[in-house]
Amino acid sequence: MQASVFRHATGTKMRLCQREPAMPKIAIHRAHQLSLTEARAVVDQVALRMREKFGMQGQWQGDTLSFSRPGVSGTIAVTSGAIRVNADLGMMLAPLKGMVEQEIRRKLDEHFGDTST
Repeated sequence: MQASVFRHATGTKMRLCQREPAMPKIAIHRAHQLSLTEARAVVDQVALRMREKFGMQGQWQGDTLSFSRPGVSGTIAVTSGAIRVNADLGMMLAPLKGMVEQEIRRKLDEHFGDTST
């Protein structure tokens, strides 16, 4: 948190605190028709490609894959009926939030079917 010190008109020192900008977040919930085992295998395949293409690191904790790389971190929770993607974008990726979210949705459509219709 940054603080600026200034003098009020009365001569009193005042401190103005500015909040750090909130990290952009992506939260997507997608229903699917796969079994838990099948859905988890799909997420594993996608995670492998992300590791190869972007250097993304991931680790399973139960049925949730935690992932990270410089500029982004998050989780992909898998259940027998849904996928939930949560991601926190760093400041460098903040301007690309819409594009990143669109690409995640496209991949979910590709692997789990488009449920928007």
